[in-house]
Amino acid sequence: MSHDLGTPIEATPARSVLTPLAIALALAGCSTTPARHDALAARPMPATESGLERASDAGARNEANFPELTPSPLALQESGFVPEWCFALSVGYTCVDSSSGDFSQNDVDETDTGFAGSVAYRPLRWVSAELCYQDLGQETYIDRSTPGFVFDGKVDTTAYGLSAVGHYPLSELGLGGFWARVEALARLGVLKWEAEDKGVTVGAGSYSESDDGTDLTYGLGARVVLLDHLSARLEWNAIDDIDFSNWWLGFLWSL
Repeated sequence: MSHDLGTPIEATPARSVLTPLAIALALAGCSTTPARHDALAARPMPATESGLERASDAGARNEANFPELTPSPLALQESGFVPEWCFALSVGYTCVDSSSGDFSQNDVDETDTGFAGSVAYRPLRWVSAELCYQDLGQETYIDRSTPGFVFDGKVDTTAYGLSAVGHYPLSELGLGGFWARVEALARLGVLKWEAEDKGVTVGAGSYSESDDGTDLTYGLGARVVLLDHLSARLEWNAIDDIDFSNWWLGFLWSL
């Protein structure tokens, strides 16, 4: 069988059908692509953690696994302490063990009311340095110990000095409430004192003499905080050589 090579072959109808269909599909695909992009853009994206948030979470996990050590009460107190100046005024009951009282025929009043003022600097929670002045009152006597003479006199004693004062807050013992505002005190220092003896000798006229010295002073007491800057102090102290034993009640103003 032979073919006529000169007869043209007709184009396949399917080619002419597919070509418009392919073009339509391509156009449809292009037209839907922006809408798909818009939908993706409008879709909420999951939140991402910032570097700070990740570091915070890691720190929280570390704290949970390795809790921070709580500072000791001493460390907290030392970190919160502020050095202070204190100004005090005190009134006291003073008592001297006088040699005039050793004789039964003598009349001696060895007690009196005293007054004191002081300035202190407290650089540490546990210790302060205090400069003070004390009026230790007056001793009165009628001395009949010398035959033929009667001495009617009085002795005024004043002193000033420097002391170191130790402080121990009762909160260190775990006490709360009122006792957390109280601290125990211990004093050790040096006083320069002067005593002036004046009187009259019955039938012989007046007399006057003085004495002075430097001696140790020591004492114990307590201080309670009343307000932010105001405290009260009760203290017993003694002066070694001249045998004074005193009680003081004072008020302190702190700066």
